[in-house]
Amino acid sequence: MRRFVVVSLLLGAALVSSCAAVARAPIVRSAAALSRPHPFDVAFVGDSNVVRGTDATVATLRGAETHDAARPYIATFFAKAGVRLSPAFFAHELATPRFHPDAVVLNIGINDTLSPDQYARYGRRIDKFMSLFPIWVPVLYPTYPVTIEPSVRRPGVNAVNRAWWIATKRWPNLRIVRWGWYADQHPEWIDQSNPAPQQRVHYTEAGYDALARYEFNVLNHLR
Repeated sequence: MRRFVVVSLLLGAALVSSCAAVARAPIVRSAAALSRPHPFDVAFVGDSNVVRGTDATVATLRGAETHDAARPYIATFFAKAGVRLSPAFFAHELATPRFHPDAVVLNIGINDTLSPDQYARYGRRIDKFMSLFPIWVPVLYPTYPVTIEPSVRRPGVNAVNRAWWIATKRWPNLRIVRWGWYADQHPEWIDQSNPAPQQRVHYTEAGYDALARYEFNVLNHLR
């Protein structure tokens, strides 16, 4: 059995049927669908922040505000809680017919920020990871916030963000999304419920809603 599954399966049986439908048909629909552009397939790839943010992403893409969307969207989710930026892991798990995106949205790297040995030579790992995607497919990397993350993780967060910025010089399809700057203005978006302060790396419901809207706006501007 594959260890890496679409997020709907990770979230439990209650969401399997609805999210499976998402993978097969456009999320955004209208009476004028036949005259609209071809559906745009977006793969959301990452760790537990993708898992936890799935509901917000689906709701945003399906929401009323999407009547102004540039095109209808199909969303597929590939995520596993606790996963790090492991090119070998993703090379195996993205080898599936479900993975044929027009764009990729990442949320991965926070599990590499606790100690320097985890983010050492990060650029090499990014290069191996980016090689998994066709060069014509845009890959969006929303930066991590810094000041609202646990203090022990801030050096690592800065190092990971910086490595992705530098990687844009090597990968023309890599696009940095400045989510971190925006999120740093909203400390209330970090979930404080975890008893271990260093593990407070997830967002509140409001935070995931804001992230989904932010990513949606960027996707609408892709050509």
